[in-house]
Amino acid sequence: MANLTGSIGYPQPTSVVVAYSSTIPAKISLGTRARDAQGNEYVYVDFDATKAVGEIVTFDTDYLATDCGVATIGFIGVVCGESATSDVAGWIQIYGIHTGVLAGSALTTGWLKVGATTDGYSVPINASASTGDTYKIAGMYAYTSASTATSPGYASTASSILGVVTMMLNYPIVMADISSS
Repeated sequence: MANLTGSIGYPQPTSVVVAYSSTIPAKISLGTRARDAQGNEYVYVDFDATKAVGEIVTFDTDYLATDCGVATIGFIGVVCGESATSDVAGWIQIYGIHTGVLAGSALTTGWLKVGATTDGYSVPINASASTGDTYKIAGMYAYTSASTATSPGYASTASSILGVVTMMLNYPIVMADISSS
């Protein structure tokens, strides 16, 4: 868990999620960006549903974070604090090193794309070089293959989530297949 630094009431752990809805405004504005002492960068978002720590999500210009699927297009971040409902706001990491991205056991270093597991968690999966530019994640690189080690707060009971991966994030984004246009 990282602690954010800056001028708006920090330090604050990135694992903190708070109630948020149209009738309960967040104390921190959606879209606020902050860094921790290691230079990792986070953005404050509204979660649309339950999210697990380490899950990848996409977010729009209104900073609504939603599940990723096999045809996701848009900005990507890694959830830092578990949300048990849809009416919470919290931090996702968009830059730096994240050591606990959820993954299946087959994930290795190389090209990545998004995919949903059978358990409903959004995770990065390996992309084949033969698939062209279809829905690959630019700005996300797996430093390690999936580890079977999990820790409290991670979705360790999901049958398709068999470990965690260390990722380098550089403002990840997924664009549509540009090879067929």
